[in-house]
Amino acid sequence: MTDAIPSRETDYQADGSTELSVDVWNGVIGDIGARLRAREQLEASFAALEAQGIQASLDYIQTTVAPQLATLQADIQTAQDQIETIVQDGVAPNALKLEGHAAAYFATASALADHTGRIDNPHGVTKAQIGLGNVDDTPDADKPISDATQAALDALNGALEQLVPAGSLIWHASATTPTGYLKCNGAAVSRVVYSALFAAIGTAYGAGDGSTTFNVPDARGEFLRGLDEGRGVDGGRVLGSHQLDQFQGHYHQSINGASSMGSPLAPILGQGGIGIIPLTNVPIEGQHGSPRVGFETRPRNIAAVLYIKY
Repeated sequence: MTDAIPSRETDYQADGSTELSVDVWNGVIGDIGARLRAREQLEASFAALEAQGIQASLDYIQTTVAPQLATLQADIQTAQDQIETIVQDGVAPNALKLEGHAAAYFATASALADHTGRIDNPHGVTKAQIGLGNVDDTPDADKPISDATQAALDALNGALEQLVPAGSLIWHASATTPTGYLKCNGAAVSRVVYSALFAAIGTAYGAGDGSTTFNVPDARGEFLRGLDEGRGVDGGRVLGSHQLDQFQGHYHQSINGASSMGSPLAPILGQGGIGIIPLTNVPIEGQHGSPRVGFETRPRNIAAVLYIKY
């Protein structure tokens, strides 16, 4: 048997050889008691520190924060009182709006500002005040019209269109195309865009691309001639057809010596002869100027531009 005292390192565990004696008992219990007293002292120290911290905080709040809160509350109340004094039913009195000036002063300033803000009618004059109460001042672009008026306008527009129907021709002394017309230059134009003109002349002057376009007449360098339409003067023609220049067949007869002007043809025809003189060898007879010889037979003329109504 042994009388070794169990220690705190082994949680006071005793082996089988330990003999319970006064020394063992006192040693174990004494160590436990010392540990308990040390813990109690530590807890007391923490409690004291905690009490001191709480008290210090309370003291700070009481001595520092509370007075500041009281001052802030007083300032808020003062501001609220001032606002309630200035604003009555949500509107500040005129006397307080211009640094204490009289209400009449503010009223005058307000009237001037309102007057300046009325750009279109600064004096607020109404039609009734100047005898114009029955005058319609609606902008033209916004004025409504009745169905009857619109129908009359449409009818008038249609009548005006018929005054110069699509397909009509005009000579114009300007190279600038007038509104509503196209130059007669043989151009292919849209069958949709110029539908009225297409309905009038169709493909008489050319079918264009055969589906979406058609041709306007090509009058450049041409004279106009009325369509024969069965009269028999210029038969065989159709609307829109072109015709080359032509000189009617004839002959000139001159017998040498028969003319009082002499016999200029004698060297060509011989005495008493009949023959043909080439056009390039036209003699100059001395009374009507030099002959004009070219590739066509034409009258005097002036050039202009032909237009067609679309």
